[in-house]
Amino acid sequence: MKKLVYLLLALPLMVIAAACSDDDSNLPDVSIHVDYKNAKVVDRQVYVVKGDTLVVDSIYVKSNREGKNAAIVGGVSYWWDGVPYSFRLPNGTLVNLNPVPPYRVTVPTAEAEVGDHSLTLLMNIAQEGSELASAAAGITVNVVASADDIPATSEPSESMQADYTFK
Repeated sequence: MKKLVYLLLALPLMVIAAACSDDDSNLPDVSIHVDYKNAKVVDRQVYVVKGDTLVVDSIYVKSNREGKNAAIVGGVSYWWDGVPYSFRLPNGTLVNLNPVPPYRVTVPTAEAEVGDHSLTLLMNIAQEGSELASAAAGITVNVVASADDIPATSEPSESMQADYTFK
């Protein structure tokens, strides 16, 4: 009988020890790619002309570990200047989270002030052999008065890549 009591008393300690994990090396290592339309990417900042609609055309992840696939799990939610950005899905539903790949969203800029704005993308990332991780990608969006205000660069791009190793 005493053995049973000792085992029952030890059980909570074993559960607590099993629930603790300090294995930080088991987090995803991925690149997140964001493709835009009606915008240019210069020096990791997005430029869009006031009145044009900023289109986040697609978001996808690529594993930086050979042989380990990675994916966005559960969709992407969008925040504009720190406020949840709501938009309509093709079926007319008003949402803040786009659960459908390629996670496309349109942001009208007609009412936006000329200047810097913040577009934040929140998503969960899964990678084979790794723990599930949450990612927040903060993107500076510059709304400019005209296309002439977009900085000159040798190669403006319509996509952006960020490499993430979760720590």
